[in-house]
Amino acid sequence: MAGGILPARDERLAELERWAGQKTGQIGDPAERRIVRSFAAWHHLRRLRRDSERHHITAEQADHVQNEIRAATGLITWLRDHGTSLGACTQRDIDTWLASGTGSCYHARAFVTWATTRGHARGLDIPKRGRSDLITQIEDDHRWALVRTLLHDDSHAIEGRVAELLVLLYGQPLARIARLTRDQITLTPNRAQLVLGTTPLELPAPLNELARQILGRRHGHAAVGRTDNHR
Repeated sequence: MAGGILPARDERLAELERWAGQKTGQIGDPAERRIVRSFAAWHHLRRLRRDSERHHITAEQADHVQNEIRAATGLITWLRDHGTSLGACTQRDIDTWLASGTGSCYHARAFVTWATTRGHARGLDIPKRGRSDLITQIEDDHRWALVRTLLHDDSHAIEGRVAELLVLLYGQPLARIARLTRDQITLTPNRAQLVLGTTPLELPAPLNELARQILGRRHGHAAVGRTDNHR
């Protein structure tokens, strides 16, 4: 692909397709495995393939699809563990699953709606969860205590500390942090700047020193099989 011999492809979409096949393959019952794979293929992947012809899919799109497929697989597994199936499932089963699980269970809403519409299930509904229910608040004193710990505790990986500080100090979503590259950090003798949008953000001390340490390290070679720095 780099040499132009093969056409370019959307690597994130290709990885998502591989992941979906592996995740749905964990479902033991062949009929229910086909149902979840059909949901993944026709409700999500077909649309993403069409979108990818115009521009590559984003990390947020991939995360959304993974959350919904993961929740669908989790629901099928839970039903089997509790002696029932998708076809025999009742609303009482769904309510019990939601009450006994975490907030991630609500990601199965699209799957339940899709399965009910296509006759794989009957009379099931997962209510749309209000945004206020999805947000976990953190007290300011606790937040600043975490910030102080991350700034000065060098027992944890520096990349993780910087990522957590970007969440706590600047409210950056994890998907955006995961896509940050080394060339988004600009260093001068007196300052360190991070480009998160269109305007460079000047990092205060001692966060700026953590950024300098990241740029001063060589890492990621084994993971990507290359001899140069990983971006």
